[in-house]
Amino acid sequence: MTKDLNFRSNLNSLRDLPDHVIVESYKVVKKFIDNSKVEAVQLFLKESLDQEYSFQSNFKSVILMNDSEFKEQTGYRYSSGVVAIFEKPQFIDEGEVQYPAIILNGLTKVENVGAIVRSSAAFGFKTLIIDQQTCSPFMRRAIRVSMGNIALLKVHRTKDLASFLKRSTANIYAAANKVDSVDFNNWIPNKNSAVIIGSEGHGLENDILEACSDTIRIPILDSVESLNASAAAAIICSKFSSLLNTSK
Repeated sequence: MTKDLNFRSNLNSLRDLPDHVIVESYKVVKKFIDNSKVEAVQLFLKESLDQEYSFQSNFKSVILMNDSEFKEQTGYRYSSGVVAIFEKPQFIDEGEVQYPAIILNGLTKVENVGAIVRSSAAFGFKTLIIDQQTCSPFMRRAIRVSMGNIALLKVHRTKDLASFLKRSTANIYAAANKVDSVDFNNWIPNKNSAVIIGSEGHGLENDILEACSDTIRIPILDSVESLNASAAAAIICSKFSSLLNTSK
């Protein structure tokens, strides 16, 4: 056991750190260790699990706690007994973006962002693009909802999404519930494509729609009006599955 790096005192209230991420549960911590190149900084672990797990040596610091200490420090009545601090992955440069990609415009609900990360990784995407208004996929709750699959993606955050789209050589599609949109069932994307998912409450901004090659519409009952952003993203991601996962 080595020194506490000052995360312990407010572990239950930490949500988004400037230089680190908070990762919870054995499976998610293991996924970060196996797939992320960032440094494993500190591990908080129930004493009863110390002999059960073998990844402790990856961390610079390991803090063992009894059950009551762990509940008090994490704020969880029921817990897997594992919380880890990793160095935060860096956003990639625009030139490192790999297509196809999912682009998020103004998504502020962290659960939706986490769910979209999970779907993107599940169907073989390598890159997620977000604008300044979208909440970080590296937030504690987003990582938990994504089941740690953010470790499988590279993330580019653009300061000006409309300008980014105009510079892009990819086919950019907007997911929009518009009458004149391409029907999702007839849409055939290629690998040099990206799809933009708009905010939960307001949809896509007008300047973003104008910068897109076309809009696509997932057919649903008129009485429902729209899908949740993460549900729409999962359906769209599945369309790319055969493109991304067929052997070459």
